[in-house]
Amino acid sequence: MSGDDESSRGQVPSLFDLLGCGIVADDQATCVLAYTGSALQALNATHINLGSAVSEPDVPVLLFEPSAEIRSSRPDSTSREIQTEFIIMEGFNRLLPDSRIALLENWYATRNNDRYTLHDHRGFMWVSGETRADPDWGAAARRKRKVLVLYGTALGISQPPNELDTYRVGDRRAEFEKARQEGRIATAFVAWREAV
Repeated sequence: MSGDDESSRGQVPSLFDLLGCGIVADDQATCVLAYTGSALQALNATHINLGSAVSEPDVPVLLFEPSAEIRSSRPDSTSREIQTEFIIMEGFNRLLPDSRIALLENWYATRNNDRYTLHDHRGFMWVSGETRADPDWGAAARRKRKVLVLYGTALGISQPPNELDTYRVGDRRAEFEKARQEGRIATAFVAWREAV
């Protein structure tokens, strides 16, 4: 982790405090690179269909699934995932079937080798994860100067440890669709910045 990430991580707990519990930036998130497709807007090589949420084809997509889930119960017996709720409070959209996704000002994503990081409008690291760099994905991000970020604990990109042999595309699709229907996925377009 770079010095900038270390200093950002140290400052994040003071930014968010819910019920006396500080939230620390997650640098162990599962991270996947993808693109929006044409026609049905399906993400290539994944189980996700964005429907009408994105009208532009070939947009680079960065998926982050936090390494831990933090749930909060509500009076109506439902629950919310705290990290997803925080990022929505900070300006991300809740990904619903009829969502329209806008560019979130002053948020940006970067890459340093195989590490991809989302930074908030204050420049602090929000989430970071490693995945193999894809030169074509990087070229598309540079050309468009923006990426679409999907954030949530149920994107279907982390294989459950107890389902190594049985977690198939249909299971991933069901996990993603259930999370979207329940409003547990956050999304936004953010600027792409080359690492310096």
